Amino acid sequence: MSYLKDVWVALWIIKDALVGTFFVFAGGILSKLVPASCDLTGKTAVITGGNSGVGFSIASELAERGAVVVLACRNEKKAVEARDEVLKSCPGAKVRIGRLDNESLASVRRFAEEWTEGRPIDFLFLNAGIARIPEGGSDFSGDGFELIYQVNFLAGFLLTRLLERHLSPKARVVLTTSAGSYLGFPSSNFVLSKSPKVVEKGFHVRDIPLVGEDMSRYSQSKSMQIAFAKALQRRFDQESAPGGHKMAFSFMPGLVHTNIFTAETRPSFLQDPVLWIFSTALITIGVQPRQGGATGVHLASSDASALLKHRGGYFDRLKPRANNVDLISDETLERLWIRWSADAGVDA
Repeated sequence: MSYLKDVWVALWIIKDALVGTFFVFAGGILSKLVPASCDLTGKTAVITGGNSGVGFSIASELAERGAVVVLACRNEKKAVEARDEVLKSCPGAKVRIGRLDNESLASVRRFAEEWTEGRPIDFLFLNAGIARIPEGGSDFSGDGFELIYQVNFLAGFLLTRLLERHLSPKARVVLTTSAGSYLGFPSSNFVLSKSPKVVEKGFHVRDIPLVGEDMSRYSQSKSMQIAFAKALQRRFDQESAPGGHKMAFSFMPGLVHTNIFTAETRPSFLQDPVLWIFSTALITIGVQPRQGGATGVHLASSDASALLKHRGGYFDRLKPRANNVDLISDETLERLWIRWSADAGVDA
């Protein structure tokens, strides 16, 4: 029976992967996404990478709905410009700025230690990320970790763990992932101890990569985000207090016209054909950020039964979808949590 169940899940994943890929390239001609409408006055949201792209669109919409929005960004000048842009379109908005650089775990710790809003965090959006290592850049961060893994995943994992005590009883943690996650899959074959200055097969990249090196690292980091949402939800369910229930989600924004690719980060076709195709499509047919962020806003504001039923899940165009992570065993999910904790320097 277990074998038949795995086969059924695998077929469902293939179906949703094909649907998700279609949505990626056809997003511009599909119906407009409309997230659930609600008043968020009195709520507080922290959004990493909130100064541009999907993060900025989410920040703008939450601010328009009355939430206090904290833009957690590495570039203060761009964060100020983003805040001013929100205030220009919505003069009564409450927008704060916080310095946070995912390339530095010390910066993540400093942001958490200096949290001074004095109110619980209702929405934590882990949105900041990179598509590939810039030309001539290092494979590793200053902390010694594979760069894409740290920026796209580990920094967000650490931030969540450090801010956990500030989360409200009904807080929602939302991760911006990608359809590229279907090309990633964390195996059970990795060490549990902190392993800096290593690009480890089965962890940072698949045991047998299906695509180029950069795309493999990117896909693996996005797959880990989905696994984290699932694992975090299990812990939330175990500690749920009366009258409150924290939730975690991951979502795919689609192919969004953002600045995630620059002249320095966009690969050539020969370097990574899959990533080149995605970057070219993003520039030519990508949807606007507001549509890209719609599912994220929906996950923060909706109380629809389908959403509540699939808490901890992966969403695309407001709907829950199957993902490779659904095939990861509970044991492997626990092993991942132990390894992530070791890398982040926090208790498992």
